[in-house]
Amino acid sequence: MKKTFKVIQIFIVLLFTLLISIQSQGEISKDEFIGVSDAFLKSYSELSIIINSKLAGEDFWWNLNEKYGSFSKYIDAQGKTNYNIFFFGGLARMPEMTVEGAALVLCHELGHGIGGAPTKLNSESSVEGQADYFATRICLPKVLDKMPKTTLVPADPLNLCKTEICKRIFVGIISEMAVIQFNHPDQASRFDKVDPTIVETINTNPTFYPSNQCRLDTLVAGALEKPRPRCWWTPTIKD
Repeated sequence: MKKTFKVIQIFIVLLFTLLISIQSQGEISKDEFIGVSDAFLKSYSELSIIINSKLAGEDFWWNLNEKYGSFSKYIDAQGKTNYNIFFFGGLARMPEMTVEGAALVLCHELGHGIGGAPTKLNSESSVEGQADYFATRICLPKVLDKMPKTTLVPADPLNLCKTEICKRIFVGIISEMAVIQFNHPDQASRFDKVDPTIVETINTNPTFYPSNQCRLDTLVAGALEKPRPRCWWTPTIKD
C-alpha cells in the first residue's frame, strides 16, 4: 500500500510539472507583459523610457497584430533624452513567446538607444548586431534579476550556462530567434552552427540586418560573455 501511494505521489508531481511546463510556453498575456515592463523600467529607472505610448489609447499597440518591436528617441525642450519602445500585441501572441523573450525584445530596442558604437550611418542608433549584443550581455541579466521565475528553465542548447540567469537568457534567445525567423523566413539558424563570415568593415547601413545565424551567434556570445562575432563586427571599434 505504501509503495502504491508513493507511485501515486510521484505521478502527481510529474503531472503537475508537465502542466506548469505547458502553461509556461506559448503566448504571453497582457498582465505578464505589464510585469515584464515593470521589471524593465525598474532596471533602467535612471532613464526616461516610455513603453507603448498611451497617447493612441490604452490598448492601441496591444491590439495591433504586428510581430516586431520598435524604438525611437527624442530630446525635449528641457534637453532631456526620452526613449520610446513599442512592443506590439502580435509579438506577445506568437506561440513561441515567453516573458524572457519579451524582456529580450525590450532590451534589444533599448540597445539601439544606449548600446553604443558602432552606430548606424548618420545616426546615434546602435547597429542591429550591437543592439543584440547589448541585450543579452548587459540588459537582460539586469531585467531577469527583477522578474519572478515564471518559466521552467531547461538546459541551455549548448550546455554551457553556469547560472540560472544564463539559462533564462537562452529561453529568451529561443523566443527572439522565433521572431527573427518569422520576419526573415528565408534564412535558417541553428545553435550547433556558426556564421563563418568574417567582415573587414562594419555595415552601418540603417536598413542592414546580419544573417539570422549571425544574430543568433551574437545573442549567444552576449549570454556567455564572449566577444562579439566577426560575422558583423570588427575589432577596429573600441569598446
